[in-house]
Amino acid sequence: MTSRCFDRFGGLMATLVLMVSVSAHADETDPFGGQALKPGEKHDGKVLTVDELIACIDLQRDLHGQESKADSLELSADLAESRYRGLAQIIDAERRTLDATDQHAIDDFNAKVREQGEAVDAYNDLVVQLNGALSKQDALAGQFNAQCTTSAYYASDLTRAYSIRERRLAESIARESGKRDGNR
Repeated sequence: MTSRCFDRFGGLMATLVLMVSVSAHADETDPFGGQALKPGEKHDGKVLTVDELIACIDLQRDLHGQESKADSLELSADLAESRYRGLAQIIDAERRTLDATDQHAIDDFNAKVREQGEAVDAYNDLVVQLNGALSKQDALAGQFNAQCTTSAYYASDLTRAYSIRERRLAESIARESGKRDGNR
């Protein structure tokens, strides 16, 4: 019992130390891969403005959304592939033992072949959608990298950008809510 409590306590302490370590360096992390400047620090290259940082935040959000969409489509395509391959194995096994004189068995077999064909079509459609999502993801990543990761910015500007963006989002939600309430 003491050993288990100590293990839990030790794990808790390790987690706490990790959290303190991460939070101590949180102001040093850079969400865009560019260079976070300290107040008053000079930089020879481009420094992102608050509006440009808002655009980067939006691009990053769009990129993450597109990555999630692509991940979901990839999972769906994998499942669809498993389904059509499984049906193909069943069809191959049944083909070897199919009684060509049993019309009911032939009809069942043909139904499975049609089902497998539909599964292949569904898989192909998902692959086309996945390729489109990946192309869009690549384009967003290229745009994000070009606009956001190669420039410096001031942390205070990034904080302002998040605040402005949150306020705009809240205002937009309030407007949409008002429109819906007005339509009732």
